[in-house]
Amino acid sequence: MFIEVPDRDIAMRLEVESSEYIHNLRNDWAEKTAEIIKEDVEFINHVYTHPTEFQIRSIADKAFIIYGPRPEKNCLYIYELYVSPECRGKHYGKALLEHVIKYYKKFYENQHNLPYLKLSVDKNNYNAINFYKLNKFTIDETLDNISYDMVYTGKVSF
Repeated sequence: MFIEVPDRDIAMRLEVESSEYIHNLRNDWAEKTAEIIKEDVEFINHVYTHPTEFQIRSIADKAFIIYGPRPEKNCLYIYELYVSPECRGKHYGKALLEHVIKYYKKFYENQHNLPYLKLSVDKNNYNAINFYKLNKFTIDETLDNISYDMVYTGKVSF
C-alpha cells in the first residue's frame, strides 16, 4: 500500500472529517462539535508549524496518521489515526499502524530513550480498541472517564 506525506489541505480536511464522524456519534456532544473541530484544526496547524515534533503519513486522501515523540509520557505517541468511513475494512489503518511500528522499532534501536509506543482511545470506541488489541496494544491505564492509554507490547527488536 502506498504511504505518502499528505499536503496541509488533505490533512486538515481529513482531521475535520474525523472529528465530525467521531463526535456526531455522541449526541450529548453535538453542541460542542464546532469547538472540537476548531481544536483539531489548531492541532493540525501546530503539527505543521512544528515539523520536527510530528510525522504525518497518509494513504491517498483517505486515511492518515500523526505521530511523534512525547517525552513527558516517555514514548513515541500516536496522536491521531483516521480512516475515512468509505475505506474502513480495507486495511488502510493497519498499513499506517505497521508503518509507525516499523518507525518505532528503528527509533528504539537508535536509543532515543523513549521505550514505549502509546496512544489514547475513547473507551466507547470498541472497534478501535479491538483493532489496537489485534495489533499488539494493551490498555495501560485509564486516563479519565472517557479514554484509555494503550501501549504497544509487540517485540521491539527485529
